[in-house]
Amino acid sequence: LYKHAGDYKSGYLFPYMAREMDTADRSLNVKCVKYALLADQTEAAEDTIGLFIKAEGDVKHIVKELQVMWYESRLGESYARTQQYGKALSKFLAIDKHYNDIIEDQFDFHSYCQRKGTLRAYVSLLRWEDNLRDHRFFFKAATNLVKIYLRLYD
Repeated sequence: LYKHAGDYKSGYLFPYMAREMDTADRSLNVKCVKYALLADQTEAAEDTIGLFIKAEGDVKHIVKELQVMWYESRLGESYARTQQYGKALSKFLAIDKHYNDIIEDQFDFHSYCQRKGTLRAYVSLLRWEDNLRDHRFFFKAATNLVKIYLRLYD
């Protein structure tokens, strides 16, 4: 209700209270992170996402290594709303880098398919690669990059 009314800060409190009631529920944790980012509470979102990442170390580095694009996309949007354009650009460019990494990783599969003769898997890969940059995370990141660059240009 609060989210649809535009009051994201109040809308964040209810998923937060629900998450505190059941800290093992990953779905509630993800919902809480999404609402925290809508409310531009980036520190709270980082703390919450750190709860369900099992690896030790810096949460930002782990999220980047695991290519958690939904988090980076929403974090970039939050930074853009708070006019922290440098941080927003770095998050959206990280998503672009993830897609470039995915494409580079496919080069090994090209030689594997030629050696093993799995033509069906190879054709499926080629069709998938043709539509890779049509994915909503890439499109959203690219759109937001253009918007921020235009805002900075003006």
